Amino acid sequence: MTVFNELVKTFDDNQAKVGDFGESTYTLLPLYHVSVNVQIEITLTGQGKFSTAGIIREKPEQLTVIPATVEAANRSVNVAPFPLEDKIKYVAGDFSPYAGSASKVKRAKECYAAYLKLIQNWANSSDAPTFIKLVAKYIQEETVVADLLKVLTDEKDQKLVKTGEAFVRFKDNSPENADFVPWRDKGLFKSWETHYLTSLKDGQENTVDYITGELQPETNLVEKNVSPVTSGAKLISANDKSGFSYRGTFLDNEFQHVGLVSSQKMTHALKWLIQRQGIIVDTRVFLIWASGTRNNNRNSYLNNALNGLISGLIKSSSEETEDKTGKAVQQSYRDALFGQIKEISDNQKLNVLFLDAATTGRMAMTYYDLMDSNQLKTNLNQWRHCGINIRKYEGTVPFTPTLNQVINAAYLIGTGGQRFQTIRRHAMTQLLTAVIQAKPVSMEITRTILQRISRPMAYSGNDVQRGALRGLQIWQQDVRTYCALINYNVKGKLGMSLNQASHDRSYVFGRLLAISDQVERKALSENRASGTSSKERVTTAIRFLPSFLERPTTTNKRIWAAVMNSYFPKLHSGLQEIYMRHWQEANEQFEDDAMNTDKPLSGLAFKGFMDERTYLIEKAVAGKAKKGEDKNE
Repeated sequence: MTVFNELVKTFDDNQAKVGDFGESTYTLLPLYHVSVNVQIEITLTGQGKFSTAGIIREKPEQLTVIPATVEAANRSVNVAPFPLEDKIKYVAGDFSPYAGSASKVKRAKECYAAYLKLIQNWANSSDAPTFIKLVAKYIQEETVVADLLKVLTDEKDQKLVKTGEAFVRFKDNSPENADFVPWRDKGLFKSWETHYLTSLKDGQENTVDYITGELQPETNLVEKNVSPVTSGAKLISANDKSGFSYRGTFLDNEFQHVGLVSSQKMTHALKWLIQRQGIIVDTRVFLIWASGTRNNNRNSYLNNALNGLISGLIKSSSEETEDKTGKAVQQSYRDALFGQIKEISDNQKLNVLFLDAATTGRMAMTYYDLMDSNQLKTNLNQWRHCGINIRKYEGTVPFTPTLNQVINAAYLIGTGGQRFQTIRRHAMTQLLTAVIQAKPVSMEITRTILQRISRPMAYSGNDVQRGALRGLQIWQQDVRTYCALINYNVKGKLGMSLNQASHDRSYVFGRLLAISDQVERKALSENRASGTSSKERVTTAIRFLPSFLERPTTTNKRIWAAVMNSYFPKLHSGLQEIYMRHWQEANEQFEDDAMNTDKPLSGLAFKGFMDERTYLIEKAVAGKAKKGEDKNE
């Protein structure tokens, strides 16, 4: 089954949502309808006369569902009217004096004539709504522009009218229709759907639809405006009239054979899903939805899990209630993500779709998979479990990076820019594909992060900022991110905490660097506490890190000598004993002459560094707590 079948199925499974706005400004569009932003609203009397008009200034209020022909939904330079709401140059028979040149005047008259014919055909049908008859009657009077200019006296508003490009919608102010909103009325939607489909069946034969296998009216015009970030893009597009692309294989439009009903259903379902739960990164859209379901909660969990994976933003599920005390429950991204993952139903088929606007007119599917929800949950949990432990104020917690943190660690320089956004959307596709399929993160990303964190002094200074983080705080987060990635790539075999039994040379050297760093940090901290010094500075271990990675044995001796001479004597004997014991235990893990060669280190040095640092801080905090308990006793 293809994504097109799944989208048609989604539309059919959610028929109750068609035309139902609820609390939203959007809806699952009815067949043969589109949504546009309308700037002007004209109110008519119950007799089809002009009453008043106004400018719709609020953007959310402008979004209007309007009836459409296939040609109108895809119009660019062609004359193709919408049957009810449309631009002033279509609905106004008196617009031509404002059109400009003779060719534009001619065009304005063609637009009006085509619009008038279309709405009259609808109004004259046997079951046409009274409202359509009222609008058709008013349009025949050819006074739209004159009426608007009488009531819209502001210069900017009049200019908007005279351009002819503003969309107009109509409303009835008669008492019996006080609650009637044409652009949200299911009866009006159904009326146009029935009328238009009847007219199509009268004008062409049905052919086999390649999506469903059913007999339908055929179309080679698939609606545009699928994604809100790329208004002209279509899911299916072909405009090669010369036959070059399909020479020797197909005749005319044989390559397509898409039924009109199926094309409408798939584009409307996709647009609705994007509006409701799509994650947009620049021009790319990332979307997961359940197959064959009308369960909103199920889709919200999918959306929240995807959102959490990308940015760490986890929305509350509809079942959760606000804390009665008003105190926010602080929960790590890792645990919050798991909370959304576990709510995804078991044995449910899930559609995973990534879209990008390859050009302004074409929407490309960069990734699609129909997968089992159990497999997706397993794969997302693998990402969640393959992080590292870090020390925070509330204690030792697991750290799993968001995909945004991974991309920032690899590619963000300063505040970014257009080039960064381009790289970001490609990297996001790579990362999401890797996590969803439980495949390793690409070497390009991990290698790029490793190159950056190997130069920590490039991060130093308060002018280097990323959100609330500054300077070496950013470096520390990027190191954590790198460690989590390399652990994920080996399916968690590195563990999330200190491995005191590891004999890996790079890992052990990383442990030694962390001990040197921690001794100096502790001595500097005690100096500040005693008032001896108020200045914070980068430790020797961090400053010499590039040399340490290239020539570990030589550089390690220099760092440890500096630490022993300048900082170790400032610590009390208890701390000295603890650090020396850790130093000796780490050294004992070297095998053969591994400590005596200056061969460069691998990225595992950072894993050893972060694991040892977290372990030392844990021990220090535990020691303070025990000392406090002893005093209380």
